[in-house]
Amino acid sequence: MREKPTYRDTLDLLLQMTNGAAVIRLSAAADLLGVDAKALTNVPTMQAGRFRLVSVATLARMLS
Repeated sequence: MREKPTYRDTLDLLLQMTNGAAVIRLSAAADLLGVDAKALTNVPTMQAGRFRLVSVATLARMLS
């Protein structure tokens, strides 16, 4: 599968916004995007304790 043309720019922007974190809480992703966390139900997440985590690369792929 080919990379979308805007993927790298989106990934760089998200990495700047997260201070280089590769994985963030779903609630933090919702804050970055300006939506409620419940709106991100179709985003693949990982469970870590009581937190749902999402990779920044996944967010960039979905936003591109």
